[in-house]
Amino acid sequence: MSLRDVETPFFMTLYYLYCWIVCPLLVSTLRQIQPHSIEHDYTDAVAFYPIDFDPEHDTPEVVSAC
Repeated sequence: MSLRDVETPFFMTLYYLYCWIVCPLLVSTLRQIQPHSIEHDYTDAVAFYPIDFDPEHDTPEVVSAC
């Protein structure tokens, strides 16, 4: 996926799973904003993209298990 292809405004959070201080806070905040967007019906106006710094280790299976 290329961010150049995204046409709507978006929230982007950069993280990696083995970051124990800042990354959980960033992902947690994103998880709180997303339900708010659903509740207030602006899901079509904003996209949410958590972007991993370490895709070699943080595979989709590893991320799903968290």
